Amino acid sequence: MASKIVKPIAAASEKHRPAAGTQQMAASAPPTLAPLAPGVVPALVIELAAPVIDLTTDAQGPVPVGGSITARWHIQNYLGHDGLKRGILFLLFGTDQEMATNDFGMVLVEGERGSKTFIGDDFHGRACAFRLNYAGATATIHFEVEQPPPVVVAPHQSARLWLADPPDWGPFGEFGPGPAQGKLPFGKPFALTWQVYDYQAGSQIMLTVDRDPGDGTGGADQDVTQARVPDGVTRTTITPRNSGFFNYRLVVAPQFAAITTEPVRVFVDLPLPTFPVFQASLQGSAPLGTTVNFNWRIENYLGLDGNKRATAFLFFGFPAAMASGDSASIELPEGESGSYTFQSGSQFGAGVLQFKIFYARAESALLEIDFQGGPPEVHDFIGAPKHLVGEQHAGSLEVLQGSEIALSWKIFNADLGELTDPSGRKTTVSAGEQSATVIAVASGGYTLVAVRVHERSKDKKVYVTTHRDERMARFSDIAVVFPPSKVGE
Repeated sequence: MASKIVKPIAAASEKHRPAAGTQQMAASAPPTLAPLAPGVVPALVIELAAPVIDLTTDAQGPVPVGGSITARWHIQNYLGHDGLKRGILFLLFGTDQEMATNDFGMVLVEGERGSKTFIGDDFHGRACAFRLNYAGATATIHFEVEQPPPVVVAPHQSARLWLADPPDWGPFGEFGPGPAQGKLPFGKPFALTWQVYDYQAGSQIMLTVDRDPGDGTGGADQDVTQARVPDGVTRTTITPRNSGFFNYRLVVAPQFAAITTEPVRVFVDLPLPTFPVFQASLQGSAPLGTTVNFNWRIENYLGLDGNKRATAFLFFGFPAAMASGDSASIELPEGESGSYTFQSGSQFGAGVLQFKIFYARAESALLEIDFQGGPPEVHDFIGAPKHLVGEQHAGSLEVLQGSEIALSWKIFNADLGELTDPSGRKTTVSAGEQSATVIAVASGGYTLVAVRVHERSKDKKVYVTTHRDERMARFSDIAVVFPPSKVGE
């Protein structure tokens, strides 16, 4: 072990003297006292003993790479006359050169006795030292740290890996930890191209993967050394068996340090569900009231985790409602295949009804059935002030100008309805049992006609009288306005 240096004790007693063989700094000369003035009684001065630091390490030789070394200390005269510590205890560490240039590391420690363990990697040089400072005293001890062997990189050899034939639209943005360099269709092979420059004979070339299931490599690294095209570009084809993110790297392992390329990150898109089967038990037209059975099967129903990817819905309605997104819908039972029984006439009157299934961003083919009945008809076309819907009132509809009116109706045997307001403006509305809110701008009649292709029903009207004076907005005894609960009775 290297020698240690301690700072001497000023006026120390014999029992506080350092042990033999310990290096000690020369004691300073005793102070010279000035003569006392006549009549002055001398006072007794007791000087506090200086701390003595004993600093050691557990090293029996050079500290191995990755090994540890522990500095231990014992400080005599640690406490002052008041029983408290006399200063701050600093443990300095670093190479001899860092110690000389005050570029060392430093930690704050505590205690008359103590220890601190370091890792050999904390020291960036061979000749190193610990130094402990406390209340004017200091001690230093030297030791050696083994250095790792130098890394020798083969000159000039390098490698490159990239995605061959990326999609024309280029990168598609951020997903997960980083951007993908290409979005690839599910189930189709793609090619990785690579080249090793200044290849050294005997070097092994590996195509590594991130161990994701379904990445097309079986989850194992591939040795592609024999596939290398000398002084050229090599293509390696991969067919992913699943969707998700996959990272590929090329590792060239020569006799010195391995060379690893930047990863090629690709995203294999999740396959959209498809509906190879969506059939109805009848086609064309049928009398209103006919029962129809629908059958379907969904391919790619399950997600990556083996669970369903969404909830399947059956949408149905007249063409105008289907186009506007105002159609009816029901939630279908779970399963990649199933059936559903539809009773015509229970919710819609006669007319052409359309049906389709929606599941996880995929839509089935559109099926149409013409349920034939009598001529187009409008029933129960009524109106009431919006705030009075649900109450029963008698009289014609007289409201304050600019107020809201709730209109409701039933349209049978038609594809749609044509609603005309008092100004003559026409609006297409859905067939079936529907409602709408309008603003009473002027007095007049709202007219509703049921339409099926070229057939039109007799019109039905709701008359509205508007007033600017709230006191005049009232119900007279001309007609009866029913709430929605009474419609159809």
